[in-house]
Amino acid sequence: MSRTPWDNGNMFKSGLRASEPPLPVAKADLTGRTVIIIGANVGLGFECAKHMARMNPSRLVLGCRNEREGSRAVEDIKKETSFQNVELRLIDLAKFVSVRSFAQKFIEEVGTLDILLANAAILPTKHESTVDGWEVALQVNHLSLSLLTLLLLPTMIETSKTSKNSPRIVMVTSQMHTQTTLDDELLALPQEDGSSILRYMSDEDMGKGYCKREEVINRRYGDTKLFGVFFARTLSDRLSKSKSNIIVNVVDPGRCVSQLIRTLPDPIRENMMTLAIEDGYTAEEGSRALVYGAVGDLGEDKLRGAHLRRGRKTEFGEFVLTEEGEKLGSRIWDETIDILREVDGNIGDIHSKFLC
Repeated sequence: MSRTPWDNGNMFKSGLRASEPPLPVAKADLTGRTVIIIGANVGLGFECAKHMARMNPSRLVLGCRNEREGSRAVEDIKKETSFQNVELRLIDLAKFVSVRSFAQKFIEEVGTLDILLANAAILPTKHESTVDGWEVALQVNHLSLSLLTLLLLPTMIETSKTSKNSPRIVMVTSQMHTQTTLDDELLALPQEDGSSILRYMSDEDMGKGYCKREEVINRRYGDTKLFGVFFARTLSDRLSKSKSNIIVNVVDPGRCVSQLIRTLPDPIRENMMTLAIEDGYTAEEGSRALVYGAVGDLGEDKLRGAHLRRGRKTEFGEFVLTEEGEKLGSRIWDETIDILREVDGNIGDIHSKFLC
């Protein structure tokens, strides 16, 4: 099984159309609440941060990789919104040590968290490995965001005990998650002998023998968005079974003019930008979907574990809901937890205490 890579212009073909009016900006009073937005210095994250700043949170934390760009975003938000309780905290999702440091310092120095917006992602154009030995998109788009979410989970659970509002975890997805099922060769890897789909996908030589090398990387963004959906669905289900009132949802902002495609080769980037401008949303319009996931009022039962598209609860991709998709989602969760246990010793305790 496979699907068409982005290099023929199909990447956003199933995206939402600009003919659908932009979503109104959801409003809420965030007084006393703490918000973290990852990837908040550009694009959807930055525009979302401005909207959230206007709701007067106790603390608005921008999680950014680049200090100069992050500091500029902080100053721009203060200037545009007159909100002053916004701060920069550095996090590089391509380095597990940075993710762990971000979480540890936040827990020690702040200690409460009401809203986590897991927004950052990259679109790879070639195979690159991180300092931790993982293919960069697998680590940035999936493993690191999962690690951060799990490390901050106990803080959110503690916050929920005294807050009148249910804390929320918002995972940003894409219509691309509906266009992948993984290849048969990956699905056939025997789990019982310890074979890992994620480790296999991260191997630089993994393309040999089952598909062309360039197709593997061209399809990686959609794969990681599928894994993010699996993670969010399982996390929500397990939190619900443990009687936690934390809301986990997944938002699809639709086709937007953003910085995601900045790494693409010039002709492809220009084509994608033209598509987004002619038949998509601005970054500000797209960011309203993130805001809705964080503060929208659809009723907690409907928001919990939901896939939200333009402020409406919609179905996940067809494959996600099949028996095969359910089995793959369970396997990816198990593999993710096993990998992250090796990264941080706290993950095992968090998993056994809150998610079993």
